[in-house]
Amino acid sequence: MVGTTISHSKVESELGQGGMGIVYRAKDTMLERTVALKFLPPMFSKDEDAKKRFLHEARAVSALDHPNVAVVHEIGTGESGDMFIVMAFYEGQTLEDIIADGPVSLEDTVR
Repeated sequence: MVGTTISHSKVESELGQGGMGIVYRAKDTMLERTVALKFLPPMFSKDEDAKKRFLHEARAVSALDHPNVAVVHEIGTGESGDMFIVMAFYEGQTLEDIIADGPVSLEDTVR
C-alpha cells in the first residue's frame, strides 16, 4: 500500500491497525497536506454489514464538530473495491504509548 495513490492521497506509511481499519499517513497531493487514510480491512471487503458499519462510522464522525474528533475530508472506494475514509492527521502519541509511560494524573486525563 505504501507508495500508492488513492483518490488524490499518496500513501507514505502505516500508522496502525485495529478491528475496524488500517490507518496510513498520506499526502493529499491536491491540497498539499498530510492526512490519515483509513481502510476497511481486506477481510471485510466482501462483508456488506462491515461496509455499512464503516460508512455509518464515516457519516457519524463527519457530522461532529468538536476539537477532539478528527475531521473527515472524504469517503470513497479504491480501484480494488476497498472502502476508505480520508481524515485530518494529528501529530502526537497514541493512548497506548501514554499509558505505557506510567500512571496518568487525573488532571491530564480530564484535559
